[in-house]
Parts: sequence; structure tokens; C-alpha cells
Amino acid sequence: MLCGLLRPTSGMALVGGIIGVGIMYAVTRERSQLVRHHATEALNFVLCILIVSLVVPLVLIAAVFGGLAVFGEAGVAAFALFFPVIMLAWIVQIVPPILAMMAAKRGEWYRYPYIYRFVSGPDVSTDAS
Repeated sequence: MLCGLLRPTSGMALVGGIIGVGIMYAVTRERSQLVRHHATEALNFVLCILIVSLVVPLVLIAAVFGGLAVFGEAGVAAFALFFPVIMLAWIVQIVPPILAMMAAKRGEWYRYPYIYRFVSGPDVSTDAS
């Protein structure tokens, strides 16, 4: 549950979030399979958000400057196309950690949707009760 609480704070400092969740993973992974599962999921989520947070601005900059080069000032409208993507990314950073925190509090297994799992955790299919 604490890993779920650490995730929203990393929106202010992604590196701090990775360090915080990484330390929590290292300290708590031996307590139980459920704790290890949630710590692993939180760590994988933070890593994926870090990658997306680095890639989306680069694509946005390329689209705006590419639009300016090709279409002139009308190319700035490319930013308007990315605004919904940025808002969706913000919502995705907030909602799944809250759902994971509530599931951990109830003692349930929760897997973050649509993430790549860099760190392997316990097998949910055999450990879930």
C-alpha cells in the first residue's frame, strides 16, 4: 500500500519516485508475496511513466518544430493535437496507483494495465487466493 502512495509524489520528481519505490521494493519484497507483488508493480509503473515522460515531450517538440518548418505558423496547431494526449497521460499517472493502493489495503492482487514489466514479481496466477 505504501508503494501506491509513493507513486503520486514522483510526479513532482520522477527520479525521486523511482528511488523511493525502488527502496520500498528492496526493503519489503521479502515480507510476503502480496507485498512483493505490489512493490514490483509500483516499480514497473514508475519506470514506464519515466520513459513516457521522456518520449512524449520529444515527440511534441518535433511535431511543433516540424509543423513550423513545413506549414509556417499554422504548424503550431500541432500542439493542440497533443494536448489531449498530455491530459490522458496525466490521468493515467494518477488513477492506477489509487486503484492499486485500495486493492493492497483490501489484501487483493492488482496489476497495472498497459505497462511493460521490467522487474519480475511473483506469479499472480498461482499465488492469488
